[in-house]
Amino acid sequence: MANETLAMIEANDWYAVRMDGFDAAIVGYVEAGVDNCVQLVYSFDECIAVLMDEMTEEEALDYFYFNCYPPSVPKDLGPPPLILETGELGQFTSG
Repeated sequence: MANETLAMIEANDWYAVRMDGFDAAIVGYVEAGVDNCVQLVYSFDECIAVLMDEMTEEEALDYFYFNCYPPSVPKDLGPPPLILETGELGQFTSG
């Protein structure tokens, strides 16, 4: 899906801020509400999987939360990418 998403962005001459090294984790995009800008959507699980190519799961999680999450982008570069976290329904409810 990443290649198709990036190809569509390029073909439409849209602008999107990318997370360096995480193209394989792109699952889509959303309109950013700014002319010619879209926000890339990254899978949290796939981002961790990319990092686990070179480190343990615990190290990958620590690295991602310290260096990548939430994505921090200077305002003049455009809206930041989005991170999609998925899980079982019970994981998101309290009580």
